[in-house]
Parts: sequence; C-alpha cells; structure tokens
Amino acid sequence: KADEEAKAAEEKRLAEEAARKRAEIDQLMQLARDARAAGRLEEAESRLQDIMAIDKDDAAAIKEFDSLQEQITAVDRERKDKIRTALQGAEKKVDAGEFDGARALLQQAIDDVGEDQGLLAAMHDVDAAVRATERAGGAALVGPLDLGNIGRAAAVSDPQGAVLGLLRSRV
Repeated sequence: KADEEAKAAEEKRLAEEAARKRAEIDQLMQLARDARAAGRLEEAESRLQDIMAIDKDDAAAIKEFDSLQEQITAVDRERKDKIRTALQGAEKKVDAGEFDGARALLQQAIDDVGEDQGLLAAMHDVDAAVRATERAGGAALVGPLDLGNIGRAAAVSDPQGAVLGLLRSRV
C-alpha cells in the first residue's frame, strides 16, 4: 500500500509540474506574440527562446520561431535597402553641392531603420570602423562608400541589430 501511495504522489507531482510548465509556456507565447505584433522582434525572439529552453520540442514555439526568423531577415533586408537608397541619394546631393541635404538624408535613414537606436557618428577611418564592427560580431549593412566631396560613409549594425551610420566628413 505504501508503494501505491508513493507512486500516486509521484504521479501527482509530475502532473502538477507539467501543468506549471504548460502555464509558463502559454504565458511566454502570449508575450512573444504581443511583442511581435508591436514590432519588438528581438523581444519576441527572446521569449520564444525561453519557451524552447523549457521544452525544446514545443511545436508551436518552433513554428513561431521559424516564422519570426523569416520576418527578421526581411526587416534586415528592408533596413539595408533604406540605407543604400539614402546613401545613393546623399551621393547625388553631394555631387550637386548640397552637403546639408546629404547629411539630412543619411540621418533620416538611420533614424528610420534604427527604431530610436540609430546614430550617425563621425569617424576618422570609416573602413577601419567597419572592420572592427565585423570582428566584434556586427555587420556592414552598406558601404563603405565614397561620397565625393562630402567624405566616406557606411552603415553598420551591432550584434543586437542597433544601426549606426559612420561618416568621415571632408567638409
């Protein structure tokens, strides 16, 4: 009889633990979906990773994670395209002698893609800054590009996705 009671107690404990894990997973999934809907993709990714740390085989989390990775890749591509377009527009403005307009285009692109993370930084050596960013795990989004009389520019992102515009001004 003692063995039966011990077995029943163990089954009850396991059932309670499974229910607790399921509730935690459901809560994290809702937080992930809310973050994704609000455009906070890195937060959504983190919540999904939390779920998979609890249950690496959770099919819903895996499916959501895969879909989120596709969305993040598309957003990264869109960011690169916006910065590339801005740099091309800035180069045209430089050729026309509109240096302030060129700077404004670059800053606007960084602001648009950086979600309050974007900055435009003055550099002595843009190429060296890009190489250092890549060595540290970041990525060159665009450039370095020669902008004629205005200088040299690039756009990079750190490993967390924050965007930084780099400019070596000749003006």
